[in-house]
Amino acid sequence: MSKELTSLLQALESDVVTFTFTKVNKSSRIAEGTRNLDIIPINHHPKGTGKTPGADLIVFFDWQKQQWRSCRKDSVFGPWKVTEKHKAIRDIAEKAKLI
Repeated sequence: MSKELTSLLQALESDVVTFTFTKVNKSSRIAEGTRNLDIIPINHHPKGTGKTPGADLIVFFDWQKQQWRSCRKDSVFGPWKVTEKHKAIRDIAEKAKLI
């Protein structure tokens, strides 16, 4: 695994990260996601289905869609960046009011 991909996976564990990947239909998608359960709304926490994702997948909570998504590790390309924490927390508070 590349150093860049390892860094992305580590960032997803603690922050909301913006990154780009190629979808199965060959179109590209910019995702804003996280794996940090401290900032994912409680009603979206994993339910424990017993399914284990493949080692070639990145499973993340999509901040825009408010749903869990995945992409292939080898489909991620280009630079990625951490979204500002205060913005992420503000977004959570606003979305909580809507739910």
